[in-house]
Amino acid sequence: MRSLPRAFTLVELLVVIGIIALLVAILLPALNKARDQAKNVACEAGLRNVGQAVLMYANENKGKIPQHAGGGSWLWDVPFDTRDALVKKGGVRKTLYCPFFPEQDANNLWDYNPNPLPGGQFGVIGYVWLGKRVNTGYPTLVARAYVETIRPPKPPAGTSAALAALFPRISSDTEILLDPVFQQQGQPGWAAKGGWPDIHVTPHIRHNQPLGGNILFLDWHVGWRPFKDMRRRALFGNPQLEYWF
Repeated sequence: MRSLPRAFTLVELLVVIGIIALLVAILLPALNKARDQAKNVACEAGLRNVGQAVLMYANENKGKIPQHAGGGSWLWDVPFDTRDALVKKGGVRKTLYCPFFPEQDANNLWDYNPNPLPGGQFGVIGYVWLGKRVNTGYPTLVARAYVETIRPPKPPAGTSAALAALFPRISSDTEILLDPVFQQQGQPGWAAKGGWPDIHVTPHIRHNQPLGGNILFLDWHVGWRPFKDMRRRALFGNPQLEYWF
């Protein structure tokens, strides 16, 4: 009589499933880490791309970086003319949004306020832009001034000696574009809610805690700053919104 092929017993099947689950548990963190590393490389590359666009613009405008009139009050609100100047010099739209928060690359943020009045036209990008806007609606920075040229900004007249000592003195210490880390009163975790239907979230985050962020400096290098080395740099609005970098 021809014997039938032997089937798996229930115990053997459970052992196989257990081994597969163990392998997944071992490999999944490594896969997630590799995925995050790839996104971080894309984030750094995007910032460098925008840095090249800023430098090209400055070379054609006596050292001045893009700075135009427009609306907005959050640090990622950028006047249309400034945004378009960056794109014209090669800073394509995709590079103006962090790959860790791709949902922010949305048409209703890119063209957030298309109406000239009230407030002026502006879009919302995915990074904090520290270039000067020809507008008084933006928050005052702590121990910083908005960047106007490819040289580090000087402390405003009347700044105390203690505060002036905190200002960056060389280009390699002067931030111009960076990953936002922020909190808003009344919002859970590291997030903020404005006029956009969705919630803005801090991009580089793990277990609901910010890891830090990539920063484009005025000498055009990109560096990572861990959150433990960041300071609160701006506090404004009602409810209060804090920016850290």
